[in-house]
Amino acid sequence: MHRFEAAACELRGMNIQYSILGGIDVLSFYKVPFLLSGQAAKAISSLIEQIVKITGRRSALHVTDISENYNLREIAVEKRYIFQLLAEILSFSYLLPNSTNRLQILQKIGPALTVIEERLSEKIRVEYLAQASLLSVHRFSVVFKSIMNVSPHQYILKRRLDRAMLLLANSSDSISDIAVATGFYDQPHFTKFFKLHLKLSPSYYRKDIQRRLTGAWTQSS
Repeated sequence: MHRFEAAACELRGMNIQYSILGGIDVLSFYKVPFLLSGQAAKAISSLIEQIVKITGRRSALHVTDISENYNLREIAVEKRYIFQLLAEILSFSYLLPNSTNRLQILQKIGPALTVIEERLSEKIRVEYLAQASLLSVHRFSVVFKSIMNVSPHQYILKRRLDRAMLLLANSSDSISDIAVATGFYDQPHFTKFFKLHLKLSPSYYRKDIQRRLTGAWTQSS
């Protein structure tokens, strides 16, 4: 969590999360300043404002025309702002000790991370991930845990939970459809796993997110 000293955004109380490199915490490789001021803070603030405006218009809670929700040009512009934001942050950050080695190891499992992101709704075997990374199963498991700090299976479950949270917050899909789309056996299995890790049900999580989003938009209007 980083705080940038600049004029406050018009929209408050919203947490927007993006997956740029297969769920990797890119900033964990860097020492990022906790406080910013001056031109650097203004640049960050401006980019965040632009991202929030686009994301807000595309929110499932505020779409007036279904075609607007799939405006590819707008999505492309949003992605550009996201990478500009990352580039701006990294421009005043520096690599932590041993990060270069970690990044090199990350490249080895990059193909596996791509497979996981693309096939979360399917059964993903470690053998297939190892093959995609051109490593033996044992070597892949060791390398994966060394960089991700969890086993491949635990990471897959985490990404499924992350994806489910995103769909609950930004889509009108039923909970049963979200369970299937994120690779869980069925809705009961999904609900049990969700409650185990977040201490609340998927339906309660969705209602709470909608309440927060609606409140945030009301304050900014």
